Amino acid sequence: MDKNSHIAQAITNAGGPVATAKKTGANNYQTVQQWERSGNVPAEYATALEAASGISRRLLCKQWAKVWPELANEARAA
Repeated sequence: MDKNSHIAQAITNAGGPVATAKKTGANNYQTVQQWERSGNVPAEYATALEAASGISRRLLCKQWAKVWPELANEARAA
């Protein structure tokens, strides 16, 4: 397990696991808890969690550079 403190903060900012599941379209709160345990938010939920929490999807999703190459290009340019 690769803990990611940004995911825990994002879940808190979004109102907890139940609220996060509703705001992101996840199946249930256990799915949200699994993101925290695994240290990764799947790309299909990362943008919704970013919007709900204010925490960048680059900090939430391990695959962000492959899924959103435009963000990777911005990060390299900065």
